[in-house]
Amino acid sequence: MAVVTVPYKPRNWAKAFHDRLSRFAALVLHRRAGKTTALMNQHIRAAMDDGWERARLLKIRPELSDAELKELIRPPGGRHYGHVLPLRTQAKLVVWDKLKHYASAIPGIRVNESELLIRFPSGHKVQLFGADNPDALRGPGFSGISFDEYSQQPANIFSEVISKALADHLGYAIFAGTIKGKDHLYRTYEAVKDDPTWFSLWQDIDRSLATEDGITVQLLEQAMADDRAQIAQGLTQLGGDLPNHRQPQIVHILEMPVEGVGIEPGFARQFAQAQVAQAAAG
Repeated sequence: MAVVTVPYKPRNWAKAFHDRLSRFAALVLHRRAGKTTALMNQHIRAAMDDGWERARLLKIRPELSDAELKELIRPPGGRHYGHVLPLRTQAKLVVWDKLKHYASAIPGIRVNESELLIRFPSGHKVQLFGADNPDALRGPGFSGISFDEYSQQPANIFSEVISKALADHLGYAIFAGTIKGKDHLYRTYEAVKDDPTWFSLWQDIDRSLATEDGITVQLLEQAMADDRAQIAQGLTQLGGDLPNHRQPQIVHILEMPVEGVGIEPGFARQFAQAQVAQAAAG
């Protein structure tokens, strides 16, 4: 069997993330922590490695029969992995070239520019989406999905649009981003940080400076130096917000994940708690 090397070196924080088999993950990271790159390579590995997917499924449901495993690992049309950003234009501008770069090391990929989709020789696929068009997420049965900058997406995008189709495939879900106050990513992290069935990570800039090495630390230190210089020159205002651009909204009644529809009871309770806290905060 030929060995293909993808040109990706995970940051130290990402190594445990890639090693996990848990179905759900909540990642709170600072800017420039490398989260989008890690998420892209997580999906690429999942799309190319049936053995990893089999191990993940058996970790969740050890009682799965061979026939059930085969149906989940080789569904009609192949496994589908999605990566969601706040805006589709953002997905194309920020992530699409990055996804193609890492996938290009794999011979036989097929790239669909209009759909922002890459199909791998395994038959499985990775696709980019925007939360500003949630209806595009309703059809696919995802084997895995990530919400990048989840704080900037509708809080109910998972429970309203994704959860049941994801449960049909025992798919994984990753909620990631940089928090802005006690938003719904923060509440999700707080709700699950002590749950052993979740992978949770809080990686602020101080932790990266203490635990990362090499060029990563050099780049972070340079970014901080640039920020300090701009603040000193009055070009940047500490704590200032960007203009209040229109945020994507889903105009539907919030539908909480509930027990009995293929979602683990613990997750249903925790996610509902996070959603209720978000609604109470306005």
